[in-house]
Amino acid sequence: MLIVNKIFRVIVLLLIYFYPVKVNKQKDSLQSICARTEENVETVNDLVLSQENKSQTHRTVREISRETDIHRSSVSQIICKDLHLKSFKRRCAQELTDRRELRCSHEAR
Repeated sequence: MLIVNKIFRVIVLLLIYFYPVKVNKQKDSLQSICARTEENVETVNDLVLSQENKSQTHRTVREISRETDIHRSSVSQIICKDLHLKSFKRRCAQELTDRRELRCSHEAR
C-alpha cells in the first residue's frame, strides 16, 4: 500500500511537470475581458453623465455596478480607461468665504 501511494505521487508529480496547467488568478477572467464592451461602456456613460448639473444625484461606482450587473472594478476601468474620467469619493470641504479668499490670494502672491 505504501509503495502504491509513492508511485501515485510520482505519477502526479510527473504529470504536473510535463503538463503544467495554466491557472488564471482572476476569478472570472472571461467575464472581466468581456465586461468592457461597447454596450457596457454606453450604459455606464449614460449613468455617469446623467448626473451633470443636477444636485444630489451623484452615483457611486458601487451603485452603478449594482444597476448594471457589471463588476465594480470593471465599472471603474470603464470610467477611467474608456471614458477618460476620474472617479473619486465626494468629501465635504470648508466653504471659502470672501474674507478667506482675499487672504489666500494675498498669501499666494
